[in-house]
Amino acid sequence: MVIEGTREPLPSSIQNLLLDSENRILQTGFHKGSIITKLKDGQNSIVFSDTIDISEDLSKIDGLKVGVNGDLAIAEKGVFEISKSKILYSVKMDKEIVKTFDKARFNTSFPYITAFLHTSCLYNYSQKHPINHLDFVRGEILSHPVALLYHNSILVGDRAVIDDQGYPVFYNAFLIQRSESSQPEELISFTYEPIFRMNIHFIKWIIILGVEMLK
Repeated sequence: MVIEGTREPLPSSIQNLLLDSENRILQTGFHKGSIITKLKDGQNSIVFSDTIDISEDLSKIDGLKVGVNGDLAIAEKGVFEISKSKILYSVKMDKEIVKTFDKARFNTSFPYITAFLHTSCLYNYSQKHPINHLDFVRGEILSHPVALLYHNSILVGDRAVIDDQGYPVFYNAFLIQRSESSQPEELISFTYEPIFRMNIHFIKWIIILGVEMLK
């Protein structure tokens, strides 16, 4: 496992970073785990998968792609063959964080939890197609929220609530935080967040995954 174009090994702190097109990190081969891939496309898409097969020029991912197209959320299951130039980064989540997240998950049949049948965009910061439905669901417990943050960080929660000030509060969440540092060991970090409240000004979009995508 080396930095592309060199013989320099990856620091142990970022060996879960499978591909980073901006920082010349490319771990070719078949990878298995809880994998999240951020694409470079007009929809700011994210792909969730259990596997990724990375070659020098192409990655094959069997998973769920979500993003925003205009004023609509997109959600598509399938096998995606994506060129390296179209992937910003791909990471394999830390196993202990995934275990903690899974252990604390609520069943969608739990009373007072709102689960959407179809994937919906709750918020999108856009000059052309702004979306803000936060007031409509204020106080509701929303199931399966995903947020794309600035600097292309990603926040995935089991539940979310919009508080009295209109800010989203994520419960039982994990955060993939991307840094603009030039130091390889600081490029990416993973944290588990039991409760995470975020100012809406740091969020690009919030999508609520529909239950039809989770079967």
